[in-house]
Amino acid sequence: MDRRQDDYYRTNSHGSIDHQLTPCQVILSLSTEPVVSIFTGALNRPELRFSELLVPWIMIVEALGFLVAWLVVAIMERAGLSRYVWHLPLFFLALVALFSSLIGMVVFP
Repeated sequence: MDRRQDDYYRTNSHGSIDHQLTPCQVILSLSTEPVVSIFTGALNRPELRFSELLVPWIMIVEALGFLVAWLVVAIMERAGLSRYVWHLPLFFLALVALFSSLIGMVVFP
């Protein structure tokens, strides 16, 4: 038997099979490589260091969300779709929150 199977099927003192690992744990232990995010090494630190300036990750995520929202609103205005929005500044803030949340979920799963 394989070592993982030995861990799963152990016999106790009475000779009956003693299940020490749950089937879910056995399935999860079958993978040879750990599931690691692309950003794990960099995101373990709470902020980025630029010379002597420490910048928190949330600030970078918010800036990216702001830029994407700005681009969407600029495209909407160019296409003439902004006239269908009741309050454009409020819509812009909602887009910033939406895109910042989406970027944050992708970068910080």
